[in-house]
Amino acid sequence: MLKTLEQNVNLSSYQGKWYEIASTLQRFQPSTGRNCGRTYTLRKSDQ
Repeated sequence: MLKTLEQNVNLSSYQGKWYEIASTLQRFQPSTGRNCGRTYTLRKSDQ
């Protein structure tokens, strides 16, 4: 399934630390399921 690229997304509004509220535990996550988050920043090529 091929998805189309959205042209009108403000990527800078997604920068920062994001935490998961709930998900199925993945093998790369801590066994407690705590502190599961990601930090997003823009690369120079994205600006």
